[in-house]
Amino acid sequence: MKTMKRVISTALLLCIMAALMSVSAFAAIDPVKDYIELTSSTYELDEGSGQHVALTSTLVLTDATLTGGQPVEWYKNGVYQKTEYTAGGVTTASFGEGAFNVGPNVIRVDCTIDGHKLSKEITINKHAASRVTTVELDQTYASVMKGATVGLTAYVNGVANNNAVTWVSMDPNVASVNEGVVLGLKKGTTTIKVTAKDNSVAEASCVITVNEDPAGTVVTISPIVTQLQKNQTINLDASVTGTGRFDHWYVADNMGSYVTIGNSQNPHTTLTARAATNQPIRLYAYSDDGASAYIQFTIVAAESLMLEASPASINNGATSTVYVVNAFAGETFIWNITSSATNGVLTRSNNLGSAVELVAGPVSGTIKVTATSNSDTSRTASVTVYVNSEAAYGAASINPSVATWSAGQGNLTFEVKPAFYKAYVDGKLLTPNSGYYTYYNGILTIKTSLLSTLSSGEHSLKVYTSTGNGYDGLVYATIFVNGSASSVYGDNAHVRGSGYNLYFTSSDPIKEVYISNQWIDPANYSVDGTGRRLTLNSNFLNQLGYGNYTMKLVTQNGYTETTSFRIVTANYAPATGDNSNVGAWVVLLTISLAGAVALIPRKKQQSTDLIG
Repeated sequence: MKTMKRVISTALLLCIMAALMSVSAFAAIDPVKDYIELTSSTYELDEGSGQHVALTSTLVLTDATLTGGQPVEWYKNGVYQKTEYTAGGVTTASFGEGAFNVGPNVIRVDCTIDGHKLSKEITINKHAASRVTTVELDQTYASVMKGATVGLTAYVNGVANNNAVTWVSMDPNVASVNEGVVLGLKKGTTTIKVTAKDNSVAEASCVITVNEDPAGTVVTISPIVTQLQKNQTINLDASVTGTGRFDHWYVADNMGSYVTIGNSQNPHTTLTARAATNQPIRLYAYSDDGASAYIQFTIVAAESLMLEASPASINNGATSTVYVVNAFAGETFIWNITSSATNGVLTRSNNLGSAVELVAGPVSGTIKVTATSNSDTSRTASVTVYVNSEAAYGAASINPSVATWSAGQGNLTFEVKPAFYKAYVDGKLLTPNSGYYTYYNGILTIKTSLLSTLSSGEHSLKVYTSTGNGYDGLVYATIFVNGSASSVYGDNAHVRGSGYNLYFTSSDPIKEVYISNQWIDPANYSVDGTGRRLTLNSNFLNQLGYGNYTMKLVTQNGYTETTSFRIVTANYAPATGDNSNVGAWVVLLTISLAGAVALIPRKKQQSTDLIG
């Protein structure tokens, strides 16, 4: 009997121990506390982008000893892809953009441990190639009378398309909007917001001001300015027609600290820019019955007064024009002209307001020109014009007779015949041992050490030749400097006020030109016989304000090509280390076909709001 009890006790003990071991084994994974995580480097893809998606799965287990060497199965849209074994609980996988379908794609990882399955899935969204990337409106600010409408145009990926966006009025009590048509409902201000239907991140907005009819009163402001320089003062006039009378000037959006109004109650007043800001400033003129008009402008840091001479080197009887760069609107100057040879270098000064004209006399030397602002004597600048009085003579020749040098370029070499004797650059003698030039068998090399000290523009190289003792021939060459160590013009830059054009080359015949999203009248540019060489005229470029401009070329075959250029001052310099296209007053840029771009063509009329 005792033996039987022992057998039963032992059997029961063994069963209990087996049960405990079994429970321990099956309790190694707790689905509540243990899980598998799945993360991705990106959750949004664009078709044709060539992107890769890197994914990482991580086992998070209470029993860390189980994280190594576990099999993890990867699935894409329910289809098994592969099995990876964990190292420290981590496995990775990578998929190319082409592996995903347009639309949602589900990535899932499964890991089974001790009969318990851990699973996690995420969604990777792939967008069609037509996905909207940019949305812009043709107006940032607009006004409308109560009961009237104003139209807005949305540009989606650079193409007008009011149906590809969702239109919302932030205050529908002030104004409503339907597919770009804004209806004024009551006096006030609201914002019209547009969002791309297939990409909610792409959006734009326009501030709408609704005015009530002021009994036919119309307010106008003159002049219309878009940019002022810090400390610049201009005269403003507001005129009121109809039943109302002028009431006051008002600076909107709490921007009053940036400007000073001479007399806010007088329609004829002064406006002074006090501080630089990129945020637009709106200055309103109101009538006593509520009618209004406004100008909108930004304020840039005051530019130093600069003088430019074109050309900088002239021969006897030739003319050079010296003009002011960075003049304020309406600014006048006191001119001082000094010749190095009183009886030799003759000058004639025709005061053109912001320019003077010089005529060289029969003796070599220099003409120093200084301009001082009548309104601010601290604004003064000088420039020197070099005079080469002798005409070419003898059997001398030089090749090339015209050369162009840009900053970063190597030496310039000229072939001089019959034999080199001596040379001058802008009337300054070059000495053989100075390192500025070398010569051998009629080869004259102007080194970069000299060229880099020359100002941008035109320079005269005067070379005497000799067939024996002394010199018996004289010849000239012209050197155009596009950049220098002291005055570099780069990044497709045009110096405002200069007489130099900008040149561009398209790979397809040009049909239309847009600058900063505005159609440009063909009178402002020319295209050569091939239709591919574009010249932006200096007269047009000199009307643009300082800053960066995007240019879009629409070609005869329907392509769109883009590039950019800058309007700069004479003391402009590219960023340190930027050696690409340095010194380009006159730039030849081959533009690659770019397809659709995020530039906004507007109504085809010549723009006036580009004028600086």
